[in-house]
This record gives sequence, C-alpha cells and structure tokens, in this order.
Amino acid sequence: MTAAPAPIANTPTAAVSTQAKIKILLLEGPSQTGVAIFKENGFEVEYFAKALPEDQLKQKIRDVHAVGLR
Repeated sequence: MTAAPAPIANTPTAAVSTQAKIKILLLEGPSQTGVAIFKENGFEVEYFAKALPEDQLKQKIRDVHAVGLR
C-alpha cells in the first residue's frame, strides 16, 4: 500500500494552515480592501493609518512576519 501524497504548497488546504500563523503589519493607511482580503485568507493583520515612531515600530516588527508600507 502506498502513502497518500503530501499536499501541494499552493492548494487551499496547505495555504490556510500556513497563513493562519502569519502576522502582517501594515502602515501608512493601507487599503481597507487589502486588509479585508488578508483577513479573509487567514492572515493575522494589524494596521495603522500613519507611520509609527521608531521605538514603537521596533516593538511591533518583532512579532510579525511581514511589513507593508503604502
């Protein structure tokens, strides 16, 4: 008996399990549509209308996987 093949990385099942752990920080007024799309696809999103002061930015980026700037 052969084992079932592993999920392909681009399949919805594989994407959801990976994205559920990915945290994104968006700065400088990101599009609300973009924020909604990330959230609908399982990403954890934190966003701000303006740039953060240096000390606050350093604190925030410690715990995220990606940073987006408008």
